[in-house]
Amino acid sequence: MKIKTKFTLISLAFSLIPIITTLVICKDTSLIQNEDFQRVIVIAFAVAVVLGFLSPHLSLSWILWNQLKRVKALCYDIRHGNYNAFLNLPNEPSEKDEENELTSLMRDMNWMVNQIQIRETQLKDMIMEVETAKDAMNKSEMHYRHLIENMGDILFTLDLKGIFTFISSQAEVSLGHKPESMVNNDMKGYLAEESRSIFERNLGEQIQGKSISPYKVEFLSSNGQHIPFEINLSPLFNIEGELIGIEGIGRDMSEHERLEAELFQAQKMEVVGTLAGGVAHDFNNILQAISGFTEILLFSKTENDPDYKRLTQIEKQVTRASQLVRQLLAFSRRSKSKLQAIDLNNELKKTKEVLIRTLPRMINIEFHLDNELKPIAADPNQIEQIITNLAVNARDAMPDGGKLILKTENVILDGEKYPEHPAGKYILLSVSDTGVGMDRQTLEHIFEPFYTTKETGKGTGLGLSMVYGIVKNHNGFIRCFSKPEQGTSFKIYLPVLETEDRSRDEEERKEEEIIGGDETILLVDDEEAILELGKEILEQYDYTVITAISGEEAIEIISKESASTPDLVILDLNMPGIGGYKCLQELLKIDSRINVLVASGYSAEFEEKKIRETGARGFISKPYHMKQMLKTVREVLDGVPSANFNNSRCHSHEDRLQDRRSGN
Repeated sequence: MKIKTKFTLISLAFSLIPIITTLVICKDTSLIQNEDFQRVIVIAFAVAVVLGFLSPHLSLSWILWNQLKRVKALCYDIRHGNYNAFLNLPNEPSEKDEENELTSLMRDMNWMVNQIQIRETQLKDMIMEVETAKDAMNKSEMHYRHLIENMGDILFTLDLKGIFTFISSQAEVSLGHKPESMVNNDMKGYLAEESRSIFERNLGEQIQGKSISPYKVEFLSSNGQHIPFEINLSPLFNIEGELIGIEGIGRDMSEHERLEAELFQAQKMEVVGTLAGGVAHDFNNILQAISGFTEILLFSKTENDPDYKRLTQIEKQVTRASQLVRQLLAFSRRSKSKLQAIDLNNELKKTKEVLIRTLPRMINIEFHLDNELKPIAADPNQIEQIITNLAVNARDAMPDGGKLILKTENVILDGEKYPEHPAGKYILLSVSDTGVGMDRQTLEHIFEPFYTTKETGKGTGLGLSMVYGIVKNHNGFIRCFSKPEQGTSFKIYLPVLETEDRSRDEEERKEEEIIGGDETILLVDDEEAILELGKEILEQYDYTVITAISGEEAIEIISKESASTPDLVILDLNMPGIGGYKCLQELLKIDSRINVLVASGYSAEFEEKKIRETGARGFISKPYHMKQMLKTVREVLDGVPSANFNNSRCHSHEDRLQDRRSGN
């Protein structure tokens, strides 16, 4: 044992003497009076004091007051979580024999403090993770709530009885009902009567586990309006997999059904237009025969002849019928408008005086014209026709007077309001009246040919259909808004002319004297009356006429080796059998330099592109007047480009004679 250790133990033994002495005194106070005992006590205290101060571990200052103060401070620090007093102690003693119980205790406490700090750090990390997860959860909840509240569809949940347990705020936008007022209420209470049974049946099947496809119902809005919805329902389960309700999405189908109805209407109008075009062609053939024979009869009559006036009336009625057919062709878009750059405001101003003279004085006419209106590409005559037709309709809707308002403005369509039409810059022409208005059923048919709400004999039903066709021909579109007793408003959108081109068609050439000829003409048509008429007219002007009632017969005539090629073929396009186009191609195969003049009940503009491609020399539209037909025949035979059909391949009669002499 080392000296320092021995000395420490001796110091400890002597330090205990006062304590032992005190205990003895407490038991027997008579010892205090013994002088030898008192002397021993004094010496012992003295030795304890000296040795105690010499001991580094058991000094009196530590045993007594100062050390007690340190222990008190140490306890205070531990109570308040301050373990700094233990942090500087080594984990292991440098020498095992120097370690005493207090040092070992302090070291154990040091280990405990370290463990507490580790656990505290781990706990703080766990708290931080929990807080981070909580923030992420709150952000996710806010994100999905924002999505739900801002969706165009209605999201909702139901219990197994069909009671709303949740519904998104879109319900107020679409239906006018506040979401909080709908929660805890039966969904059937917000459905139209005819939709309730459908919902109940599908809800029951879903609860039984059957799969249900999306289906349509009608919700009742806050103002009682029926709003079509498509709802898609799916079962809602809890964590244990038990069915606790139904979750669903409701989509407002009002706009979808509106666009669907417009598409259906547009398709129907296309079908009606095709039908109208076909009827127009056949009708023109009939008019051609009536008009031609009437003209022939008029040639032999003087104005004093009693039949002259009757024939003139027939001619006038044929002209009216011809105009009616042109309206049908305009509706079916089989006639092309002669477009030019115009200022719509100027055209409206030109019609103002006409409207004032046409409409009753009880109708007040107002013009609201945009001074910065951009130009459009349009046919001035057809624009006037649009305004006149709409004004007449407005007059009939206001028998007791009212107000007719014509307004123009520049608009830009972004493709959202009318997605079925190209986006871009348009001129909006609005023609509104304060008349009796129309119901929904009437609105669905107003643009159909021959549909009219007027009394028999007071309208053809072609006024609005013609407007529809003209607008379509101008690459625009028209919408009508009307309610009973609230007036009617027609809104016409016409595309703005981006590159202004104010070139106009050449002026019509002055009428010249009709000249006949000695050429041979092959007349091909499936209508016997037209063949007879054409033959009679052409022969009056010294032409030699051959007739064929079909394309096959015409090809057979020209294919004969013994037959000479006619100088001109007048060919109808719409014939049974191989038809006019195929016949034209075959004729050109036989003789590529043959002159073919196409006749059709459709307009020249409609047929022009296809006719150019096939190689015809000109075009004449039925019903034609004799002078018009004879003039066109002479132009083609003389190699003069037709006003309606410019073709550099025309060959004159002299050219063909030269070809024959040279053997070509």
